[in-house]
Amino acid sequence: MKFVWNNEITPINFIDELEHKNYYIDLGVVNDIARIKLNGKDVGVVWCALWKINISSALKEGENKLEIEVANRWINRLLGDKSEPEKYTRTVKFDDGLMGGKEYKAGRYTFTTKSAMDSFRFTEPLSSGLLGPVNILEMN
Repeated sequence: MKFVWNNEITPINFIDELEHKNYYIDLGVVNDIARIKLNGKDVGVVWCALWKINISSALKEGENKLEIEVANRWINRLLGDKSEPEKYTRTVKFDDGLMGGKEYKAGRYTFTTKSAMDSFRFTEPLSSGLLGPVNILEMN
């Protein structure tokens, strides 16, 4: 069995006999949620430890294409949006009075209430993403 990981759609080559065996992908550590697709089939979402999911139904002999989508932590997004906008961000103003009819810099996609933001005591982003190690496990 061969497994290679990179940041793109990943080929996995299987030479092993696949019948009557169960294969799981073990993502190691994920902060905080990941969707796994294998050969275009959505095999599911993992959102808590043990960070494993059965991929047997989508696995085939030969080359397999693995996709793992990981969502960033919400607090990290809010911290990023709190920082200064990029230099060339456009200014937007809604004619219908949305956002109080005030101009604001676009490029920020999230918001929350001021009281919620004031309650956060984080100044640096938290660990986020697929931290691994990623392994494929055969289980009978």
